[in-house]
Amino acid sequence: MIKDDANLSIGQLHQRAGARDAAEAYLGTSLTQLREMDMRFWAARAAEGLMGLGDLIVVARYNVPLYEYLKQEFAGESVTVILDRRQGERRQRDEGPRAEERRRADRRRHAETDEALRTRGFVVIAGS
Repeated sequence: MIKDDANLSIGQLHQRAGARDAAEAYLGTSLTQLREMDMRFWAARAAEGLMGLGDLIVVARYNVPLYEYLKQEFAGESVTVILDRRQGERRQRDEGPRAEERRRADRRRHAETDEALRTRGFVVIAGS
């Protein structure tokens, strides 16, 4: 086993154990390294692992090569790959009785997504 394949194995173990964030981090690192080494078979295994984590993959706008790779890898699959093009929040303000509570929860969720986009270059979002 090569050293970079260890990230794939550890990611798969985290995925089986239900540690979603750790699995995403290791599988993402594995995918990046294996793609750089042009190890297509193993890169595809890492991509499949990511696909098992959710049905939407958002790729940071600075990471266009990864976006193009995942778009091609998941063509015909039930996973949607999009390039993050957000410039800022553009929502109408909700003024209902639980609006502030929802906004707080959305800010936490968006902060986690934004952090993953900054550090990993992508985030996998599970369906609801």
